[in-house]
Parts: sequence; structure tokens; C-alpha cells
Amino acid sequence: MSVASERDALLAAICEDPGDDTPRLAFADWLDEHDSPHWAALIRAECELARLAGDGSGAEAVFRFFAEHDEQAFRGVR
Repeated sequence: MSVASERDALLAAICEDPGDDTPRLAFADWLDEHDSPHWAALIRAECELARLAGDGSGAEAVFRFFAEHDEQAFRGVR
């Protein structure tokens, strides 16, 4: 399977069940394997924020994420 086909299949799985984080986390793993660790980290942080949203601790996760990932790491990432 080509890289584009793999990516498209993962994105289709995310669209099929937007409430399930499993396809998103699989996509994050794929991004790690394809030289996009910053995007992978962002997706994982978003999943964690969604999980924490119910208990009010989401803001803490945001601060923790940006403390671990300097904003320069995201410069030029589109």
C-alpha cells in the first residue's frame, strides 16, 4: 500500500467514527513513523484533552503539552 493510500485509509477511519479516538491514535502512530512527530504529539494531546474535558483538568494538559514541546518545534509545520 502506498503512503498516500495508508494515510487516506487512516483518515477515512477517523471520519467514519469521529467519537472514537482509536483511529486518531493509530494515525498519530503512523505520523510518528513518517517523520511527523510534532503532528503526532498534537493529535495525542487533543485526544487527552477531550478525555479530560469532563473533569475540568483540560487546561492543565494544554500547559503540560506546550511545556514539553517548545513552540519553535511547530514553526513551519503546516
